[in-house]
Amino acid sequence: MLTPCLQLQAPCEKWAALLTDDRLRQQLCDRRMEKLKTVTAKTTAVKLQQWLENVFELGKNALENGWQQFEALVSPPKPRAARGKGDVVGAIAPVIRLLEPHQIEQTRRHAAGVLGELGVGNPEVIDALTQLLHTARDEETRRQAALSLGKISPGHPQAGIRKARYLDFGMQLEGHSVALIVAIMPRSDDKLGVFLQVQPIEGRKLPPHLKLSVLSESGEIKREAETRSDEEGKGKDNLIQLQFSTASGTRFQVGVSVNEVRVTEEFIA
Repeated sequence: MLTPCLQLQAPCEKWAALLTDDRLRQQLCDRRMEKLKTVTAKTTAVKLQQWLENVFELGKNALENGWQQFEALVSPPKPRAARGKGDVVGAIAPVIRLLEPHQIEQTRRHAAGVLGELGVGNPEVIDALTQLLHTARDEETRRQAALSLGKISPGHPQAGIRKARYLDFGMQLEGHSVALIVAIMPRSDDKLGVFLQVQPIEGRKLPPHLKLSVLSESGEIKREAETRSDEEGKGKDNLIQLQFSTASGTRFQVGVSVNEVRVTEEFIA
């Protein structure tokens, strides 16, 4: 049986020298980093309109592409005590009242999130969230209304959807596990609203100098956000995010990078 050194077709003394020579070790590290920077995964562009229609190409469904429902990957559901149908119906009316225009926007936004958990198939909740989409005073509230509408009435023409994908950076993140979150919402001007986030999966802080980028089809950076560091050089951000709108059919890329290593996903609006 061949010894490990013979299997590698190099004298043991040579490998011992590599372990002790800082210059050679750095060269090996540089070569490995260069390979990581230049390797491009052969992935199929994600068609975001199909997310809204809940349709995927044959053999290219969301799970095979690594995309999952946001709650399944980033926020696993916690066990809750079973509630009777009557209890749920009784709880809905007071929450709907919190959507009224005289309420502060934060209250309306929180109420919209609650209705996304309680109002599956309830026509009153669907109508209330649809109305909120037209009366909300800020984009955050409209986004929450659209996402909740997507949960309780999939396929609704004004519903939004949010999915997440685990990003594998190997050893680059020093034990951090992160997810790319993509939320999309139809707009009244026939464009598609796109909201991007990077979050840690385990609830830890993101590492410093991690970048989230929106790139054109040709690779030109259009928007970019970067995590910050504290006085000790550790990450201080729980998430980074970007948002924009784009015309139907537009191709773009989303990149997440750290230490000059980038994971890129391609999308068609």
